Amino acid sequence: MKAILLLFAGFLAVLPAAAQCAPESLVRIEFRNLTPGTDPDSFDALSKVFYRQGAGMARWEEPKDTVNNMQALVVVRGEETWMADLVAKTGSHFVKQAGDPPLVAPVIAVQGFPQPVYAIELGCEVAYMKSQGIAPKRIQVQGLDYDEFTLAIPPLEARLLVRPDKNTPSALALYEGEILRHLVQYRRYDTGLPLDEALFSPPGEIQWDGGS
Repeated sequence: MKAILLLFAGFLAVLPAAAQCAPESLVRIEFRNLTPGTDPDSFDALSKVFYRQGAGMARWEEPKDTVNNMQALVVVRGEETWMADLVAKTGSHFVKQAGDPPLVAPVIAVQGFPQPVYAIELGCEVAYMKSQGIAPKRIQVQGLDYDEFTLAIPPLEARLLVRPDKNTPSALALYEGEILRHLVQYRRYDTGLPLDEALFSPPGEIQWDGGS
């Protein structure tokens, strides 16, 4: 159970960040993987939902995986983490130990990219680009205006598209030259939401074990 659910908890990876990502108010992000070669009908291409507030509260919601008959949910609140399979009604509870890393939530949690890729975090994408001294360039895509932040991460280039009227991301792409290596599309990005305590509490009707 633990090994399966950790597969869905990429945002808990032990990865260094330039600064602690800590949105002042609740952020809700709905996004999906549109990387070339990804089967659009596969589980990998389905939308996921991520909530974040402050440095220590997060919630990751997966859609149901019909192939493996499971549905993962991960809740982080302060020192505690709950990982559950909503289909099996089982889960694990973990308490953070001294020396454990802080919460890190990379937009792209796929292994194999240069380490700076993972410093671009859900909830802090624009702030991170600005912290790196990146000035956006105004471009048009399908008739719409976007601010494009471009960060060199040799041999890759990260390009973040932001709607200037909302200052929220629309897409994050990784290019190697002109070859698109990875693409995340933001389907919805809500900021400034009121805190909902229930989002960061463990779900009921789950049989919990103590973790390890």
